[in-house]
Amino acid sequence: MCHELLAHQDLLTQLDVEIGDGDHGFNISRGAEAVLEALPQWRHLMDGAFLKALGECVLKHIGGASGALYGTLFLTWGKAVNQGKPIDEAFYLGVVSVERRGKSALGDKTMLDVLVPFAAYWHFDTKALGVEALTIVQHLAETHCENTKHLLAKKGRAAYLGERSVGHIDPGACSSMLALKAAMNGMMEMTNLEQSD
Repeated sequence: MCHELLAHQDLLTQLDVEIGDGDHGFNISRGAEAVLEALPQWRHLMDGAFLKALGECVLKHIGGASGALYGTLFLTWGKAVNQGKPIDEAFYLGVVSVERRGKSALGDKTMLDVLVPFAAYWHFDTKALGVEALTIVQHLAETHCENTKHLLAKKGRAAYLGERSVGHIDPGACSSMLALKAAMNGMMEMTNLEQSD
C-alpha cells in the first residue's frame, strides 16, 4: 500500500491542486515513508496493536485533515479488534468513526465515497475476502472513486468551489482507492501462494 501511494504522489498532488490546496500527494507520501521506516519495528505486533501503531504513525506524519481521518480509521479499527470484534466489523466501525470525526457522509465527495461502500460490502455482504470478493471490491473502489468526479463537494477546501468542484476526482477518494486496491492485490498474492503450497 505504501509503495503504491508513493508511486502515485504526483497524481494525488495534481488532483488536490485542482480542488484543494495541493498538498495531499506530499502528505500521503510523507506518511507512507514513515510507515515503511517503522514497519520492521512492528512485525511482532498482533493485529490490534499493529493497527494502533499504524494509526499513531499516520496521525504524526500525515498533515491536515487526511492525517486525522486516516489515523482515526486505523486507531478505531485496532481498538475494535482488541475488543474482540471480527476484522470486518472492526473496519466498518473504523469507517463510521471517520464519518463522525469529519462530520461527513457518503456523497459528500470525500474518502468516504470509497471507504463506505468497501466497508459495507465486506461487513454485510461477505465475511471472507476470497479471490472473487477481492476482485469485486477492487472494482468497487475504482468505480466509486471515479464517481466522485460527478459529485458536488460538501466538505473540506473543495466545498468552497461550489459547482466548480464538479468534474474533478476527490484526492482523498483516490488515495483510499489506491490503498485498498494495493491491499487487495497483496491479499490475492498471499491467497495464490497458499493455494500453490
